[in-house]
Amino acid sequence: MSLTNRGFLFSLVALAALGAGFVADASLRRACERTHPGADPAALMAVEGVTASADVSAGLDTDLSPVVLVGKVLKVVKDYYVEDVNPFENSRMAHGAVRYMVSSLGDPGSRFLDEKQVQAYREMALGRFNGIGAVLMIREQKKPDWTEQELTVVAPIEGSSAAKAGLRPGDVIVEVDGKWVMSHDPYSEAMKVTRDHAASPGDKRRAVKDAEELRKRAISLDEAFTKLTTPQQEPLGLKVRRDGRELAVTVSTAEVEAKTVESRVLEDGIGYVRIHLFTPATAEALEGELKSLRGRGVRTLVVDLRNCPGGSLAAAQAAAGLFMPGKKLGTVLRSRDRKEALVARPPGGEAFDFRVAAALVNRGTEGAAELLAAALRDSAGARLIGERTWGNAFERTAFQLADGTGYTLTTGKFVPPGGADFHRTGVKPDAVVALPASAAPGSPEDRQLERALAVAKRPAA
Repeated sequence: MSLTNRGFLFSLVALAALGAGFVADASLRRACERTHPGADPAALMAVEGVTASADVSAGLDTDLSPVVLVGKVLKVVKDYYVEDVNPFENSRMAHGAVRYMVSSLGDPGSRFLDEKQVQAYREMALGRFNGIGAVLMIREQKKPDWTEQELTVVAPIEGSSAAKAGLRPGDVIVEVDGKWVMSHDPYSEAMKVTRDHAASPGDKRRAVKDAEELRKRAISLDEAFTKLTTPQQEPLGLKVRRDGRELAVTVSTAEVEAKTVESRVLEDGIGYVRIHLFTPATAEALEGELKSLRGRGVRTLVVDLRNCPGGSLAAAQAAAGLFMPGKKLGTVLRSRDRKEALVARPPGGEAFDFRVAAALVNRGTEGAAELLAAALRDSAGARLIGERTWGNAFERTAFQLADGTGYTLTTGKFVPPGGADFHRTGVKPDAVVALPASAAPGSPEDRQLERALAVAKRPAA
């Protein structure tokens, strides 16, 4: 996910509003005069707590904008809170306002980032991963009485500690070093029991006690994310849930730089290209690999997007330009009914004339990689082989604030050329082929690649 300076001006304005000393609120003053004619509003609020509360509410009823609203509240806090408050020396107020602003959207992909998390996102955008070496995402699961927000592995980076430990796409990280990753408020479960008239008093007491114990040994999603994406002195003990079973996994932490592209000749005239991640370096690396394959007589390609956790949309668009120049990659739906058409254009102007016969996908194919896979089928006639993809059609952008913190925001939705909505459901392959648990992509036991090669051997339609 790339960092961008879009919205930077708004961020500075918002922070300036949080730190500025606003003039007295005229509406608040008028409200005080109505309730206590002739009294000084400041003196009145200093001695009459109940009246002050009512007057503050009256003063906020005519709010003009969120920035003004925050400024008004901060002014009252600075002037009337019993102890000194200096938001510029202690930025918790500003960060809390931004945190709630984005979290109130109810979107797990829109969230506040502290400085360490911003740095982790920046490094990942360049293909450098610290910690366990996996792309992680918060995935929602609807329950009857609450929503689970589960920290889930999108894909381990090849060669990383996560890959060596056997983590797989879709693994839900339940615990980190014995601490429960708080996917929901445990008291929600207790409240369900306490409201059940059929439950005994003992059952109700136990439910509350269990919730208290679970909460005591919990860490937040943010804390877990930081632990998993920063170097640790000792290996991390994880409990992961996979296909309904919980497994204990020990993972060390290290820095790993992701491969972007690799290629080889499968058979005479048929080449194989695997894209691991879309970063600013992907298009150049891909162009080099394609030139090498062309020089070796390759005319037909199998493109492998398995365990490719997306990345930069611009990089995916440049890659598409090398595979299917001039054809449609898709559309991005943006706010206020705006649409951005994406055309595949080679980054250097040089076009290749390979036939993309097949593209390989699996559960670890996510985001921009899903869009490219669907476009290779819709626009270039490739056959998709493997397993259903992750199911994330949202474009998310990370914004950095002036103090080094930041936030992510969902800024668009991908629609492939064929128009199918793959958000949450994933892109369904044309041929569903499972990969044995013991087999790695590209290995001799890779049945998916075997099927793709058979497709590539067929004459072009």
